[in-house]
Amino acid sequence: MIGKSVPRVDAYDKVTGRAKFTDDLVPANCLVAKIYHAKIGNGIVKSIDTSKAEALDGVVKVVTFKDVPNHCYPTPGHPWSVELAHQDVADRNILTGRVRYYGDDIAAVVAEDEITAQRALRLIEVEYEEYPVEIHPRKSMYGSKPPIHLDKKDNVLVRSNYFIGNVEEGLKESETVIKRSYKTPIVQHCHIENPISCAYMENGRIIVVTSTQIPHIVRRVIGQALGIPWGKIRVIKPYIGGGFGNKQDVLYEPLNAFLTTQVGGRPVKLDITREETFCNTRTRHSIEYDLTAGVDSEGHLLAKDMLAISNQGAYASHGHAIAANGLTAWRLQYACPNIKGEAYTVYTNTPVGGAMRGYGIPQVCFAIECFMDDIAKEIGMDPLEFRKKNLIKGYYEDAYLKPIAANTNGIFECLEKGADYIHWEEKRKEYTNQTGNIRRGVGMSLFSYKTGVWPISLEIAGARMTLNQDGSVGLMLGATEIGQGADTVFSQMTAEVLNMDISDIHIQTVQDTDVTPFDTGAYASRQSFVTGTVVKDCANLLKEKILAYAKELLPEETRKLRLDHGWIMAGKDPAISLGNLALESYYSLGNSSVITAEVSEQVKKNTIATGCCFAEVEVDIKLGKIKILHIINVHDSGKLINPKLAEMQVQGGMSMGMGYGLSEQLILDEKTGRPLNGTLLDYKLMTMMDTPDIKADFVELDDPIGPFGNKALGEPPAIPGAPAIRNAVLHATGVAFNENPLTPQRLIDGFISCVRILWRTTRFSSNSFKNTSVISGSNCFPRFLLISSRIISGGSDVLIKIREGKFAGTSLVSIHGIKEIQGVKMADNGDIYIGAGTVFSHITNDAIIRKYIPVLGEAVDQVGGPQVRNIGTIGGNICNGAVSADSAPTVFSLNALLRLEDGKEGRLVPVKDFYLGPGRVDLRQGEILTYVIIPAKEYEGYHGHYIKYSMRNAMDIATISCSVVSKVDQQAGVIEDVRITFGVAAPVPYRCTKAEEALKGMKIEESLYEKTAQLIREEINPRDSWRASRAFRLQIGGEIAARALRRTVELAGGDRI
Repeated sequence: MIGKSVPRVDAYDKVTGRAKFTDDLVPANCLVAKIYHAKIGNGIVKSIDTSKAEALDGVVKVVTFKDVPNHCYPTPGHPWSVELAHQDVADRNILTGRVRYYGDDIAAVVAEDEITAQRALRLIEVEYEEYPVEIHPRKSMYGSKPPIHLDKKDNVLVRSNYFIGNVEEGLKESETVIKRSYKTPIVQHCHIENPISCAYMENGRIIVVTSTQIPHIVRRVIGQALGIPWGKIRVIKPYIGGGFGNKQDVLYEPLNAFLTTQVGGRPVKLDITREETFCNTRTRHSIEYDLTAGVDSEGHLLAKDMLAISNQGAYASHGHAIAANGLTAWRLQYACPNIKGEAYTVYTNTPVGGAMRGYGIPQVCFAIECFMDDIAKEIGMDPLEFRKKNLIKGYYEDAYLKPIAANTNGIFECLEKGADYIHWEEKRKEYTNQTGNIRRGVGMSLFSYKTGVWPISLEIAGARMTLNQDGSVGLMLGATEIGQGADTVFSQMTAEVLNMDISDIHIQTVQDTDVTPFDTGAYASRQSFVTGTVVKDCANLLKEKILAYAKELLPEETRKLRLDHGWIMAGKDPAISLGNLALESYYSLGNSSVITAEVSEQVKKNTIATGCCFAEVEVDIKLGKIKILHIINVHDSGKLINPKLAEMQVQGGMSMGMGYGLSEQLILDEKTGRPLNGTLLDYKLMTMMDTPDIKADFVELDDPIGPFGNKALGEPPAIPGAPAIRNAVLHATGVAFNENPLTPQRLIDGFISCVRILWRTTRFSSNSFKNTSVISGSNCFPRFLLISSRIISGGSDVLIKIREGKFAGTSLVSIHGIKEIQGVKMADNGDIYIGAGTVFSHITNDAIIRKYIPVLGEAVDQVGGPQVRNIGTIGGNICNGAVSADSAPTVFSLNALLRLEDGKEGRLVPVKDFYLGPGRVDLRQGEILTYVIIPAKEYEGYHGHYIKYSMRNAMDIATISCSVVSKVDQQAGVIEDVRITFGVAAPVPYRCTKAEEALKGMKIEESLYEKTAQLIREEINPRDSWRASRAFRLQIGGEIAARALRRTVELAGGDRI
């Protein structure tokens, strides 16, 4: 059974919707809790008035920081320690009046329903005394007044270091010494299911049903937070929709448990929003690294030094364990006689850093593996050869933490597979000394990862098995299935030892601390290794008991008994079926003894998994875009229990690593620490449209201490992708980016700063980035906020804003069902009438649109995702007045007319006159838009092309967009007419009339497009924002206008002139 790709045991229930998650188990008439979050980034609550909220009908209870226990408790999902020195930092209160980051938890409302709870939150009045906000750890570690936590005057949570050999002497002896600094971002886990729990009371005990990776630890922490005996708490963990480490922290379960005690034990559901998940749960730490290394003349490492500064955020959570784990990795894998490592974990006024897939190793791997490429470049050596020269061959062990060791070390086999797949030697030569705008490169990186947490922390697991009456086996574990396939793997392990069919192993996926054996949970790639060890021992114990009972039933049998797929075999002959044996054990009058086995063990072992990633990329220098052409992860994870599950794990981890390398970062406001992009729209999680084909491969070396030859697999795939991509970009462009993610903004900034590459490869106008005034767009409130009702058609924008609490008291009038304003038709004179209620997907696929103005269909096909395009309408897109609307630039370039009806005479308004300012349009009270009209003379003989520049290939809004419509004089070979309109380049969609006039009559040749880019950069007036800088938008704007014009010329056949 080990090594077979059997289907997941939970697959059927999950794909049919039968699997029960926390929200499925919430009882009827459950109360709803919502949290009041601080509106400042640092300070204290001077006063709080909840009287208006309490008076609201439907509100059951309002609690503030004044009502909760005033002692602090720890939150990380670490095993507890009876030794004070090894206990986690207790610095958190259930609610607090000392605000340490924007969004800190001040109060909570319990109400009969969610709407009432949210309305009550808006009625709470709070007065603050504000302190300066510091979001940067290098500044915060010099202290603040007052400190973020009073017992840490310098805001340094923990500092640690170690020394191997003599680094200073090693550097003196080195032929070359290299110093570099690297930085990684704050990122969020983005699991599908937000943290959710439901708490109620029974017989004086608190029961909490919660989506967690660590049910037994949650039980303990709730007890600590409330100051009550842990036995008075019961935690139930059903199926959970992903965790990635965020749910390896005790988040809002203590608050929920407290709230049920305040409402007489009634059930209370606490389900936080996606925005709260970004801000108020946990994040991956941003860590800054200063690295120094010395190499000899042959490229051997002689000394290396690391300084790591970790941004912990406002509370300790997992604290210094993250940075310390990175320090450990600094001394593994590469041979070096002299090593120094020092790390600081620093409090700041930012969202709290916690556990996330890889536990500090993605950060340190980015620094180390970028550094290895930078060293290789500095000394003129191939990066792969440089690594091979310095890698430790064969067995090695950690210098400080025994028994952590590479008991099997397949890194060289991994490198061979990866290099062959990517054609390393061939492409390193092929892509040398490239010129031009589009360049390619290949890069690589390595990783090593421990399996579990021993000897740093406790490793303990428990398993219970029961022989059922039909001869099947029930399996109960404290280890948790969190979507990674653990239940399947444990079932395979049990079936392997018992020599049974996996269909006869019935695993209990729900953990209940009242009945489930103790296990610390899912983290640290520990479960198949640590819990797997216990599963193996428990299965062996059960097998012994079964065979012993069989011997009692078969006293005359002298041959050796064994289990074989539901039978007790005596030699080669079946002696008794397992089902009959089980019936005897349950119901025999003379020898009844139900056969069970239970094992709880401390597992004192650890082993290192290793692997690599190779990537090939294509870089568009002028657009700042990276396209991953090929990528492969190769892992030495020991024996694979289930190869298909292993491949799925690697693919998911690689996707996470690519997002970490290219697009994901939580951006904070410098003044307040408030997350600016805490939604799945603005936080650039990769979509399937951004994800290349992913290749996973393995080197299966049986690990001698793995229970089945296996070792860490779950977390490592997320580690090496980001540095491999960065190193491929370095190879392609020669530019070293020392901070991830490699966003288009970061790339453009980097290329601009590298003047040598910039002027060799691209032709920017000398005044492309000149300083001009920034349009602030201060009047951003749409006109419909001033009236009492709002007309909606698709509602894709308005309903979201209502969910966010905007438009309170607004009535909605839906015109979605009015057929008369739906569809596309052509008048006798050729004018095209598009009903304002026509959804985007209809426009894209409409025969008239596709034949006469396909550019409009292409434009609206880039709105959101398919669900939005199936309900969103062109009328709503225009009437919202959003400058980023995908339809707007094209209807401007087509000189569209808008038909507005008011029940009287109505109006016909040119679209260019309809937009008044950001989010403001000339839609008068009582009017609705009925038709968008494209006159025949505005499209006949023209060809158009729309380019939406966004940070993702799907499910995104435009950073800047451009629609070009042109008419080509084929005989003269010139541009007869051209219209160029931009979105997100001004407060309203902007027609570049000056550029249009200048381009008319120009010859169709390469200089036409160079001139287009120059003219556009001189005319458009984008603003600086956190989404993109003005200089960036100017660069991109010129480039996409030139490319769009080129495409319209090609469509007209002008490319053959």
